[in-house]
Amino acid sequence: MTNQQQWFYIDNKGQQVGPVETSELISLISRGALNERSMAWTEGMHDWQLISQIETLAQPVAQSKIAATGLPQPSATISNTSNSAAPASMNPYEPPRAAVPTHSEFNDAGALITEHSGIKRLNYFVRNVIILVLLFVFIGLAITTYPDDNAYSIILALVGLLIFLVFYIRFALLRIRNMGASGWWLLLMLVPLASNVLAIALLSCPEGFAHHKKMDTTGIIVAVILGGLTLLSFIANIASALLI
Repeated sequence: MTNQQQWFYIDNKGQQVGPVETSELISLISRGALNERSMAWTEGMHDWQLISQIETLAQPVAQSKIAATGLPQPSATISNTSNSAAPASMNPYEPPRAAVPTHSEFNDAGALITEHSGIKRLNYFVRNVIILVLLFVFIGLAITTYPDDNAYSIILALVGLLIFLVFYIRFALLRIRNMGASGWWLLLMLVPLASNVLAIALLSCPEGFAHHKKMDTTGIIVAVILGGLTLLSFIANIASALLI
């Protein structure tokens, strides 16, 4: 019995799965569980690659794509004819051109564009602004409705704050999933300073950042602005404490 290559791949939820053997990975491709934009890695590769650009997996990807469109697969005769008409200088180990996406898979920062579940940073920002505004409205109504009953107003304000925290954590989980990272990273919210770094990352890191480790232009600008404001806040607090 021969030992097959052991592969790791990124599933449709952005989670790393593996190791699996080559035959199992090809089976996933054939069933449509993975597509040409999915990524895989095996020992000997420098970095993760699109499965459509990996020699061993390119042909199954092409066949799966043809099957998904409902078009008949080309016969062996047609395949042989096209191969014989190809230039003699063509690299025999190059993946079939039909399996390689014709559009760019990289953005202007060179980061690989992949699809992940969850919500993107702008969506995350807008949702948090909305629930924050609703929280202030709720607290304002609680205070104005019961101006003579401070205890009741405080209870209503705490209820509103609890609802806000539930939605905030939910949105943060969706955002960190879109980044391709584990939800356990949200525990950093409980750690001083680390919570500030996490908050900046949730607002600035692009989709799939945990995999390609590259920031785009928008992310860099947002991170610099938020990082600068956070640093100024720390300096102001320290200066205020020293002057008291």
